[in-house]
Amino acid sequence: MLDIDSAAERRRLLALARKEHLTGEEFDARVRAEVRVADGDEVEDGGQSPGGGNNVLKPKRGKVGVFRLKDVKGGIGVDLGFREFLEKPMVSGFGLAARLRSRELRRGKLRSTDGQLVRVNLAGRVRRALGATKKHLFTYRAVVDRVVDGDTIWFWVELRPGQVIQEKIRLRGIDCPEIGRTNVQRRTPNAERRMDPGREAKRFVQEMVDRAEEIVITTTKPDKYDRYLCDVFLHIPEMTNDQCPMTNEVFLNGELLARGMAVVKREYELGDWDV
Repeated sequence: MLDIDSAAERRRLLALARKEHLTGEEFDARVRAEVRVADGDEVEDGGQSPGGGNNVLKPKRGKVGVFRLKDVKGGIGVDLGFREFLEKPMVSGFGLAARLRSRELRRGKLRSTDGQLVRVNLAGRVRRALGATKKHLFTYRAVVDRVVDGDTIWFWVELRPGQVIQEKIRLRGIDCPEIGRTNVQRRTPNAERRMDPGREAKRFVQEMVDRAEEIVITTTKPDKYDRYLCDVFLHIPEMTNDQCPMTNEVFLNGELLARGMAVVKREYELGDWDV
């Protein structure tokens, strides 16, 4: 605790330890994590520095519809994300590659375009994504199927027009309390009120996604097990937050942190997806 300079921060961490019934080891790990945030360390999944101090998560916001070409079964395909590929796409706008015959495409003659950033229309025709960068990849429109808890959601994800998959995804960089773990808050000397912060976080997320006119997610994959994390952006015309000041978007991950319903999380385990 002596590594935390602010007395207010020390009080907040102690209150958090009581609220979540942390053991001594868990509390020490939480303090070390807070110190890393204050020092500006990068997040565990390779993302950007939290930037802005404790409990602030910098959003990763890509652009919907940007993909990359990739070698697929000896030819070139479009990596749509989530282990899905568009094989043998109709390629245009790549100079000499645009004039290659279809059999040359099937034989893998377009290997020089591997990694090229592209857009795909409804008919499956591929064009170069001018002005796009790798930071724009793996961003999709989505519809919520079910809110599992404050940091885990089942989505219907639109990979491209006409292609939708269902996926369970955790919110990147945050950890909400487990549902059912209650704590007691005293209201008067003779009365107590039992709170379930995990259920409150889930209720808040459900209310927010219900209000959203559009949902956009940008996904990352922290390990080799095909488990995904996402930054969630909600288009709610009457709302905004400090991390998306120029748009009517709410960065849901950051909003949960700002409201004290989640803490920063950098390390993930197998059980984190077993919900």
